[in-house]
Amino acid sequence: MKSAASTASLSPGVHSPLDNWGKVAVFLIVGYLSMTRSFAYLGLPWISLYLGEMTLAAFLFFGPRTERGPWLRVARHVRRLRRFEWLLVLLLCHGALEALRGILSGYPAFTAARDTAFNYYPLFLFLGIWVGLRDRDFLRRAARALAWWNGCYGLAYVLFLSHLSWTMPGTSGASVDVPLFGQPYGSGMALLGLVAFEPRLRRVWHLIALNTLVMLWVQIRAEWVGCN
Repeated sequence: MKSAASTASLSPGVHSPLDNWGKVAVFLIVGYLSMTRSFAYLGLPWISLYLGEMTLAAFLFFGPRTERGPWLRVARHVRRLRRFEWLLVLLLCHGALEALRGILSGYPAFTAARDTAFNYYPLFLFLGIWVGLRDRDFLRRAARALAWWNGCYGLAYVLFLSHLSWTMPGTSGASVDVPLFGQPYGSGMALLGLVAFEPRLRRVWHLIALNTLVMLWVQIRAEWVGCN
């Protein structure tokens, strides 16, 4: 394909505010960072089918299109992505071998395939590339959305949600209880995002103060280390 020279051929042609896939990306970023494990178990946990897997499958099979055809088919021919694609193929093959070994060891085939999420989740990078080309201001929007939700949810969590013993429906078979309201982990990322992408920090001082309060109150050491 002649257009395989650069990522410019991946561009949808019209740079507009968040399209539907951009909104999905923001939803996933905010959800995973703010609610962590409880968000990861959204979906159909009784059959081990979760929101992340369903979203990734929808993007791969029903994803965006460009003037040159389905976006993922166009992306396959971009030279700048060639090295990543080969590494991804190797990672997927490694996951397939691990799953096969699990099946041969007596584990259910569905469980073995499910536990290869580490190998196929890098496919989300293609969603990130699409969104980044579609909206160059995406990271600032995502950082602000994360700061709002993580700050408000985090405050509610430390005040009363953490004291509730409710668990996610359909997770009785999990190795440990999955709380309905997960611990917020996004304060550090929200603060770094605001500092990096907001041109005028005075306008978001309240978000900085709120997320700093949540980070100090929840006391997640990994967040403190990340911010330092």
